[in-house]
Amino acid sequence: MRSSLIWTIGILLIGHWIGGSYFQSDFRLGFAFYCLAGSAVTFVHQLIYKRQSLGDQLVMVGIMGPAFVIGVWLSFAFFEADAALGFLPQLVGVIVGAVVYVLYRRMSPKE
Repeated sequence: MRSSLIWTIGILLIGHWIGGSYFQSDFRLGFAFYCLAGSAVTFVHQLIYKRQSLGDQLVMVGIMGPAFVIGVWLSFAFFEADAALGFLPQLVGVIVGAVVYVLYRRMSPKE
């Protein structure tokens, strides 16, 4: 857990340092990048440290990816750059994707 936290914070800080000027005042774009960076670190962490199969991780990406993309689309379609809650659809997309993935894991047969 500590390794995942360190890598996530490191990648987010590097990404903010490199892309901070591109995000400017549009927090939606920055939040989308932070979610993508965090999911990349989690993907690798689950493969290496948790020893989960690649197929299981691809199922996770297949379930959570579209939910996040729909959240990003809704965020950019219905909110302005200076809206206080413009990142909310992205956050809801991540949460919905995680809940659907957990339900899938519970319902799938154990090996």
